[in-house]
Amino acid sequence: MQGEGFAMAAERARHANTRVAVFDALRSGLRATGIPCRAMPDGMTVRIDARTAHEPDARVYGGPRIDPDAVEMKAPVIVVAASSPSPRRTDAGE
Repeated sequence: MQGEGFAMAAERARHANTRVAVFDALRSGLRATGIPCRAMPDGMTVRIDARTAHEPDARVYGGPRIDPDAVEMKAPVIVVAASSPSPRRTDAGE
């Protein structure tokens, strides 16, 4: 296995509230405009390359519905990661 693990602090309510607000805004915006895309909350991985994957706080994808057993999302059109000081340093690194 390749990659590097990072210890993470427990999620604060502030971050969870931001995640929910972003997902709700994306989903509401898509419904209101009729754009044929779907918003998904956190939980699915977005692969960056063969060695790198992230789990953003929300994402939007187009095309057919994702397989219910999928753990990775292919080609999202919007990826949102709510930033906080600790992860920002990690995310801005390699």
